[in-house]
Amino acid sequence: MTNFNRLIGRTPAFTQMEASMAEGRVLVVDDEADVRRTIRLTFTKAGFDVVEAEDGQAGIDAIRSGDHPLAVDTVICDMKMPNVNGMGAIAYFRQQFPSVPVIVLTGNPDFKDGNELFKQGIVKYLTKPIESKTLVEAVKRAANNHELFKDQFSTLLPKDGRWLRSLVTGLLALNRFVDLQ
Repeated sequence: MTNFNRLIGRTPAFTQMEASMAEGRVLVVDDEADVRRTIRLTFTKAGFDVVEAEDGQAGIDAIRSGDHPLAVDTVICDMKMPNVNGMGAIAYFRQQFPSVPVIVLTGNPDFKDGNELFKQGIVKYLTKPIESKTLVEAVKRAANNHELFKDQFSTLLPKDGRWLRSLVTGLLALNRFVDLQ
């Protein structure tokens, strides 16, 4: 047991939660169920917690659900979707959660859209089909650069306790840092 583990007094429940969130949380916004399923399986196997949304509006609803925004380390977003498309969803994510990295994964690449999205602050523009390893590496790189709590304290903590997941994720990041020392 590391000094950090002793310091925070890890319990079996904490260790179980840590195992499911070791790498972070990814929001996958794509209208193709098969694509979402494949990404979920890939990232779950890689140690990520995955939240799925079937279009841009569902992604926006997921990230701002309840009294407290959903804490995510990276957003993977398709471009062509019903309701709110990728451009609209990404504009929302970048405006409301500027520290959360956004990766575009599209089957219809467009140079003009890609250029505009980089101006908005996306970190990667990838095309389908893509190798799982390439996507996981891109998300890990983005998640490692994410400033977890930058956007999280603009309002008071909610009474329902959902903030605990953000706190645990932050402690896990601190643990990785301490263990490297």
